Amino acid sequence: MKIAALAVLALVCTAPLSAQALGASAPPELDGPLRERVAAFYEHFRKGEFRQAEQYIDEESKDLFYGAKKNRIINYEIKTIEYAEDFRAADVLVSCRTIIPMLGSKPLDVPLSSNWHYSDGDWLLHLNEPEELKQASFTSPFGSMQFDQNLPEGGRLESQQDQVKPPTIESVKSMYRVNKQAIRFPTSRAAGIQTVEVENRSIGTLKLESFTREIEGLKVTLEKTEIAPGETVKIDIAYDPQVKVLQGRYRLEFMVMPITQRFSVFVDF
Repeated sequence: MKIAALAVLALVCTAPLSAQALGASAPPELDGPLRERVAAFYEHFRKGEFRQAEQYIDEESKDLFYGAKKNRIINYEIKTIEYAEDFRAADVLVSCRTIIPMLGSKPLDVPLSSNWHYSDGDWLLHLNEPEELKQASFTSPFGSMQFDQNLPEGGRLESQQDQVKPPTIESVKSMYRVNKQAIRFPTSRAAGIQTVEVENRSIGTLKLESFTREIEGLKVTLEKTEIAPGETVKIDIAYDPQVKVLQGRYRLEFMVMPITQRFSVFVDF
């Protein structure tokens, strides 16, 4: 197996941040088409029609999509949608029922998230490749796991307990906690530092990654990237108006691996 069991649709989906269900407040002319596109995409995965699913991928992501291992799903259900403030991007959390050979033959409900953006009149899926998905072995929140890249499909998974607890939406989301999802600098005229804490509540090591684009005037510093079980890691967000004066709201994005959980921190001025 070239990737971890939690990434059952390989690069097609990365599981989400702690989503706010903003779909109800989104303009119907954007929310309706997004739901239709998401449903159509996952329907192709349900039918095993992976080639037809290509039409929903943005051009930048197609090479990743072609090279990714693709798993057929049994069923799916859209759970939540978190929109960007301009409603031109969204993280969609979907519960997919599928069989993970390494975890047995019983179907599992696995939380998966995909990042969509509105471009040229259509919603398109954008893919990211977190570094952890490239690894053949890692210490997972479910226990220490080793993956033999030459194992046949359905091959045996070895772990400390020789088995892994099947993931669910609830169990994956409970493996970490972010103490703040919004911070405010009292004035845009004075420099300052705000701190966000990420706690590892799982039984294995988590890895914290920043997916934030560079924002002039803001500097994001991770105290460390690996979070041991029970440990809390700080994210320092420093503002320097001498670099650029900022006003309004800005969104910072992060990924927790190997559980592929994305979360956002909003910065207000």
